[in-house]
Amino acid sequence: MNSVVRQFFVDREYLEVETPRFVRSPDIEPTLSHLETSVTTLEGRKLDGAMITSPEYALKKLVSPEISKVFEIARVFRNGEPLDSLHSAEFTMLEWYRLGSSFKEGIEETKKFIEYVANSFEYELKPWRIVTVEELFREHCGIESLGEPSVELYQGALKAHDLDFDPSDTISDLFQRLFLNLVQKHIDSLPNPVIVAYYPRHEATLAKINDDGFAERFEIYISGVELCNAYGELTDAVEQRSRFEVELEERRKLGKREFPIDDELIAALEKIDQPMFGIALGLDRLIMVMTGAKSLDDVILFSTNNLF
Repeated sequence: MNSVVRQFFVDREYLEVETPRFVRSPDIEPTLSHLETSVTTLEGRKLDGAMITSPEYALKKLVSPEISKVFEIARVFRNGEPLDSLHSAEFTMLEWYRLGSSFKEGIEETKKFIEYVANSFEYELKPWRIVTVEELFREHCGIESLGEPSVELYQGALKAHDLDFDPSDTISDLFQRLFLNLVQKHIDSLPNPVIVAYYPRHEATLAKINDDGFAERFEIYISGVELCNAYGELTDAVEQRSRFEVELEERRKLGKREFPIDDELIAALEKIDQPMFGIALGLDRLIMVMTGAKSLDDVILFSTNNLF
């Protein structure tokens, strides 16, 4: 499989790189929990950090006009998640970043990649369907517009569908409750590969906000399996630092480890003056779908599920 992936990107003149697995400043998204560890030197100096949940930060530091297209097939680690047919504490993530690429161009390139892989597996890929998050929430949650999302808007929709929520839920918590309870089951039932695009601004994470006020972000589902998360990347260094500070505050409230903001990433973003597309795709999940396997255990030789 890795040879198929590499050929796709070599044909498109991407540079393959290797980035660190252990870092001082990992992804600080509040929903993530890390495999925390430390390195102790011979002299007794202790270096605290974590195993990466994604190579994203390091890859973005490498992107420049001289190296405009990079990709990596990386081993990544997640903590605090289920161990089931779709989750493993250690798995393979494919990520690629392309400077000078628009969000829509990124969607098309991702479709071509998945079609390329499907062809190598002789997997019959049905026609693509693209739908916005706003369209899904209008149809399944009764919310007409996500242009001005609010806690009150989501709470009203949850009440209308007799769904519980906690008064302490953040706007993202409420969004996820609606998505998982009302939208996800519809996506899972579709035979077509589905591109779910343009999230409300509070779900932007590392994506830029377009002129309509929506995050340039998409996810792809095939046979109900979420395969990737992709962005028209935020390259505004000031805005990115502001978002990191908000995420750190949310981690503080959740009682999670507060890692330092990656200042090298902020400095790298300051040098970027072009649009950039980036994507993280679960390679094991893609293989699972293409082979008809029912669990990651069937495609990962030593999955976490089988080690304990």
